[in-house]
Amino acid sequence: MICKKNSSTSPHASCAREVLITNQREGITPLPARTWRSVRAGFRRVDGGEARAHIPKNQYFCLVRPLIAILLLASCAVVETEAPPDGYAIPVNDKFFQGEVSLVRLPISQGFKVVLTDSAGETSDEAIFRYTPYHLDTADVNRDGRTDVLVGLIKPTEFDPVERKRLFILRIDDGGLRPLWLGSKVCQELINFKTQANGKVLTLEKTKKDQYAIGLYHWETFGLTLIHYLYDEMSQYEAIKRFNR
Repeated sequence: MICKKNSSTSPHASCAREVLITNQREGITPLPARTWRSVRAGFRRVDGGEARAHIPKNQYFCLVRPLIAILLLASCAVVETEAPPDGYAIPVNDKFFQGEVSLVRLPISQGFKVVLTDSAGETSDEAIFRYTPYHLDTADVNRDGRTDVLVGLIKPTEFDPVERKRLFILRIDDGGLRPLWLGSKVCQELINFKTQANGKVLTLEKTKKDQYAIGLYHWETFGLTLIHYLYDEMSQYEAIKRFNR
């Protein structure tokens, strides 16, 4: 699939040349310029100066081709989310740890690291990910009184080789970063997430019908579980607007 327009020439001019070549190859007399202008407007002149809605068969595809290109471009569109900047930091202040967690881009290879810094400004721990980040957040997801770090990264998995947005959860334990949940997948294709004060996680997801949904998840025993969808099968614009409220 080609998701790129050829901007070097006008699509109408390109179509006109192709119709002319096709006509010459098939022994068809090319349309006069005046008639071609009428055809491009969606009509063909007939006897008596009338015009009726008709497009010659060999020119129909040329007229709808720009529309096909637009639809193909739309189908290839990805919902982009703004990645956190280098050095983006979130304060951590619970009874077990005080300091901050930050996202630091790796200087040479692709990837980033999540750095845990204590209240004295010393690095307590760090976790390196050789992938592209798209979000970082914190919450007490499993309600144990300790702050958890939610890491959004773009990567393939063993069962899904396509690079998609995933969600990892790390727990802060004794000044270190430990895996809490690496399940990465939610009910549908993950676009973005954010945490709530009660530890629940709000997600923006793309549905199987190419629409969008906003899900509400909570921690249950060994991972995130969907409570329900607050909104389902919405347009991209409406879903993003509601998600960002």
